[in-house]
Amino acid sequence: MTVDKSGNFSFKDYSISFWIKKADWFHTYAPILSFLNSNSTAGWIFDMQNNATQVRFGVANGSGLLTAPRTVPVQSDGYDNLVGTFNGSKVSLYINGKLFDRVPYTGHYDAPKLRLRIGLQSYYNTDSLGARIDDLRIYDRSLNDNEVDNLFNNGTVTKSLVGHWGFDGNLNDTSGNNNDATLRSEAVSMVFTADGRMFFTEKRTGEIRIMANDRVLSTPFAKLAGLYIGDHQGLLGITLDPKFKTNHYVYVYVTYEDKKTHRPFNGVLRFTDYHNQGTNATLILGGIPADIYGNYAGGALCFGPDDKLYVTVGMGSRPSDPQVISSPLGKILRINRDGSIPNDNPFPNLPVYTLGHRNMYGIAFDINGTGLVTENGDSHFDELNLLKKGGNYGYPNLQFPMLTSIDNQSQFISPVRTYDRVIAPAQAIFYTGDKYPELKNSFIFVSYNDGNIHSVRISEKNNQTYLDDSVIDFKRDIPDNIVSVAESPLGDLYYGGYNIYKVDSISPLSKQRVSTIEANLSGGVEINGMQLLLPEKSLVFDTSYNQVFQKAEKGSINLKIPAALLNNIHSVSAKLSSYPKTSIGIPVISNDIVYERGIRTTSVQITFDKRVDMSIFINGTRTELFN
Repeated sequence: MTVDKSGNFSFKDYSISFWIKKADWFHTYAPILSFLNSNSTAGWIFDMQNNATQVRFGVANGSGLLTAPRTVPVQSDGYDNLVGTFNGSKVSLYINGKLFDRVPYTGHYDAPKLRLRIGLQSYYNTDSLGARIDDLRIYDRSLNDNEVDNLFNNGTVTKSLVGHWGFDGNLNDTSGNNNDATLRSEAVSMVFTADGRMFFTEKRTGEIRIMANDRVLSTPFAKLAGLYIGDHQGLLGITLDPKFKTNHYVYVYVTYEDKKTHRPFNGVLRFTDYHNQGTNATLILGGIPADIYGNYAGGALCFGPDDKLYVTVGMGSRPSDPQVISSPLGKILRINRDGSIPNDNPFPNLPVYTLGHRNMYGIAFDINGTGLVTENGDSHFDELNLLKKGGNYGYPNLQFPMLTSIDNQSQFISPVRTYDRVIAPAQAIFYTGDKYPELKNSFIFVSYNDGNIHSVRISEKNNQTYLDDSVIDFKRDIPDNIVSVAESPLGDLYYGGYNIYKVDSISPLSKQRVSTIEANLSGGVEINGMQLLLPEKSLVFDTSYNQVFQKAEKGSINLKIPAALLNNIHSVSAKLSSYPKTSIGIPVISNDIVYERGIRTTSVQITFDKRVDMSIFINGTRTELFN
């Protein structure tokens, strides 16, 4: 929620009162009320601390320091009333009418030139809150102890009230100062009809909305009740039936609460569009266990060229389930439009199409039937994966977070692209329009963490898969966490987060060719990280050993490196990381130029006779990666 006229809150003394109930599942940091700039030199903030068990009230000064009383505990089984006051010299925090802590304030106070936000940072759309807020009041003076007690018990303190939001079915300010608020909810998925309407989902409001002629219709297509809202849960993916022109089917992925058990489940709802209204709501796929803490739901939907509906399902609460065939978690499911199981699925009588996934927010198919999936890693290694019927993509065995998924001898399918720095890839489409010829017949996906739009072109040559990955340079309006993307019938690109945008123009693409390094590992060796250092013309592998090494006499790595990365390798060296005074055996190295499937490849073998963590530096000349 955003208070649009927050410029009215520039006073030097103030009090803020509200009621809060924390969600059971929420255990991370988040702002509750944010009126604070990015360098903490102006404004104030209420935020969740200590795994969301306590609340802080902090007031900034011109030096970038927050003055904050002790954090106060809050509950999840009922509401607490919190009041923060500032009089220029002291910062006070109250809970349920009683003073909890008061500390002196030093420095100069300024109000930020930002909007007051509830549940998000004032300066950025990040760290969304998992809690309920009620009866928010702002005063342009510091209330005293008796007034705070009266406010808690009677709610009758009205003198100097400049903003009051009761949240009684609207976001209007009832103080008489016209500080009405605007609800901001992520548009997590969007799709266009052939007639130019855009359908999109709002995760937390449960509303499916329609935008026509670049204006959102006032009446929602549908508003879902009984949703189980979490950080990764709520109203998620949306897609249209390939036969939408005749059957008018709209499909959405939802996390809902079972009315009897109150347990959360994921499922797919199908609506029929009738004059911009959703009718005949039918749960065609349900009962998929959901994490009670709001995580890893997946939720992308897409019809394939085979006229089957593909559904991405995250790992839920148990990381082992992606390897359990009978569980729908950590899978891509393939079903008919009525929810039944196709006869030609890879596992008889199961909707499972692929397994071994962590959490996927995007899926799309090209004109040849190739499917691309965007998959979120943990602390490293977000992935792009190509769909293979019945394929196992390794999670949690080979992804968490390791580079052992590059092992060529693995039974698991390797990604066609990994991102060492987490970008959080989200919705994906296949672009067929003519407005941007540079993008025609390429996959497009967005990334939440950096707000970028990516173009990916995949090709096959000599039985080798090539991938050109480009970040589209386009004009951005304001910073936002982008999660959705869609192509209009005219070839325009729309993308969304807490706002919906349209790309006006793009700059020429700078393509990056992604090369595959194959690694055979033995003796308990693990590769924990890999980096290409351009100035040094080196590949660096951070290695360690697992428990298998206890039974091995030595460990080894056999690398096959495309010559396009490093040609004419002239040295391999190791720098110890964990035990700087420990000596290691001299690596045994060979530098043979071979041809693998028509690709000029350098083969390097390295063996070790001591258990140490180290970084391996492979040095050589290098050819240019960009064209």
